[in-house]
Amino acid sequence: MANLLGERRFRRLFTAATTSGLGDGLRITAFAVFAATLTRDPFQVTLVAVAAHLPWVLVGPFIGALVDHLDHTRALRACYLVQAVVMTAFVALILTHRASIPVLIVVAFVMTSVETMAYNLIQAATPELSGSADLNAANSWLQGGQFIATEFLGAPLGAALFVVGWQLPFLIDAMTFGVAAILLLGLKGKGPPTPRVDFRSLFRETADGCAWLFRHRLLRTVCLLVGIANLTTVGAISISVLYALEILHISRTGYGLLMLIIAVGGLLGLIAVRKIAALLGNERTLGAALAVLPLAFLAGSLTSEPIVAALAFALVGAGISAGRVVTTTMRQIMVPQHMFGKVTGAFALFISGTAPIGALLAGVIADRYGLRAPFFAGTFVLALTALAAFRELFRAAKDQ
Repeated sequence: MANLLGERRFRRLFTAATTSGLGDGLRITAFAVFAATLTRDPFQVTLVAVAAHLPWVLVGPFIGALVDHLDHTRALRACYLVQAVVMTAFVALILTHRASIPVLIVVAFVMTSVETMAYNLIQAATPELSGSADLNAANSWLQGGQFIATEFLGAPLGAALFVVGWQLPFLIDAMTFGVAAILLLGLKGKGPPTPRVDFRSLFRETADGCAWLFRHRLLRTVCLLVGIANLTTVGAISISVLYALEILHISRTGYGLLMLIIAVGGLLGLIAVRKIAALLGNERTLGAALAVLPLAFLAGSLTSEPIVAALAFALVGAGISAGRVVTTTMRQIMVPQHMFGKVTGAFALFISGTAPIGALLAGVIADRYGLRAPFFAGTFVLALTALAAFRELFRAAKDQ
């Protein structure tokens, strides 16, 4: 880590991403609590989650193709500025008593639309700015900084600040994006020397990225497995605030603390993944990360104890964090640089595209069968996914 932070350009990227991550944690938790404050209807609450994930399907693939034509750091700075403006406008709506579920849905959609580009840009800029051949180290620490800021600091603080004043977490969120944009001033990436892009070329290059991913057997398999896992976990997260309030019987502030405990597992996953991947390889590490998810879901579906539920979902956090690092590294290693944005966009299309489906299904299932039902269904789906992962990923690791 010392070598990575010794790279001035990477240090600035790391600081900007971590700062914006603090605001993300404030906003995401406060959004969930805000929605549950406005309504206790599981379906309406999950509509906000659907809106937050839908841009990965509608926007993400084309953004991936566009990223290959941009200076990554300059475009990332522009993303932060747009997000700062959107959140400032949202604060104004809260102060004038115009915030509602439809407003939450619109703001969630817009913020995630911009986030899809920022997500691509950070990953594309990491190899350029890290100055290190150890991409697992760069990805682990970059994502770790964001994770600590988002889950350890932002999540519990967002719930606590919302209790004090509804607008406070969103106002600070806007400020963090502004600071992140300032941190990137003057920072230049390599700037891909590509010709001017138009809409037709974006569609063509998006199709090229999807085709490349489909032809690559290992990444295609990883994409399918992680996409199914994402469907179930996002579904559970979309109703987690109602699960916490009505099943675990904790307060809004307690929900923020629950998110903090979950983050402990995510941080442990980020800390451990580098050594585990060095020992087992990326493919086996991903298989192990997917294997812990059904066990955690089963425990969460059976308990009414906040501590047991928190420990179960901490295990989910560990699995997700570890899987995110190794899948990012696998793409950075296997995908040619000139195709990276396109393939990452296609990867996000299939993985994140399952998220709104999962959130919508969880809302319907919870509304009809109760708040525990999505966790029971998720246990079954994740168990099948883990079995498929062991078969396919371990076979791929053995062939290498």
